[in-house]
Amino acid sequence: MRRAEEIENGVNALRSDVSNRDEIRGTVRLATMEGIATLYLSERLVELSSRYPDLDLELVTSPQTVRVARREADLFLSFFKPHGTSLDSQLIGRFKTGLFASQAYLERNGVPSQAADLSEHRFVGYIEELIQLESVLWLEELVPTPKIAFRSNSMMSQMFAASAGAGIVALPEFALSLNLGLVPVLDELSGEREIWMSAHQDLAYLPRVRAVKQFVKELVRRDEQRLLRNSPWSS
Repeated sequence: MRRAEEIENGVNALRSDVSNRDEIRGTVRLATMEGIATLYLSERLVELSSRYPDLDLELVTSPQTVRVARREADLFLSFFKPHGTSLDSQLIGRFKTGLFASQAYLERNGVPSQAADLSEHRFVGYIEELIQLESVLWLEELVPTPKIAFRSNSMMSQMFAASAGAGIVALPEFALSLNLGLVPVLDELSGEREIWMSAHQDLAYLPRVRAVKQFVKELVRRDEQRLLRNSPWSS
């Protein structure tokens, strides 16, 4: 069955390549996690539409690994290198993670001056049993035993809860583009994640897939200094 799927993908790729050899047109489905899709990619993909008006891009969010080998998506943007024998995966950039809180929370509970002070603070984090990707465990990486006051499987919900004063939250740098009034806590405590772009080997060189892949690579490289800078920035 796996070999049959590979042959089918190859035939589809060849058929599409022949018909679109000189034009970037058709549908490309790009899958990634909710946070980077909503807070980083969505508004920047307008530039892609302007560059290729005949390209139909589908942006899919998923809390788990997307299997591009089974055509769940043409491209998968992830914070880790996916496993698979027929994948073409490239490391295209990195971003920082850090701790943030609202001014209201810090005024009520004090500003921690060292890591030891965090034992007296409340945090916002993920629901442990619903975590499907270990790459989003940025809070536990920075604070081994946090006292969680609010949990959600949605990074967006965590951001809004922290903005309302629920506690300290760990976020990737690109999340601060929403400008919810969150400020850095203990700048020296930071993590880093990789950004990987993956496609099925039979689809990686289709003109339309290659165009989207190249655009996202250029985008991340252009913004990498801001993605790695541990301070708020606006898009």
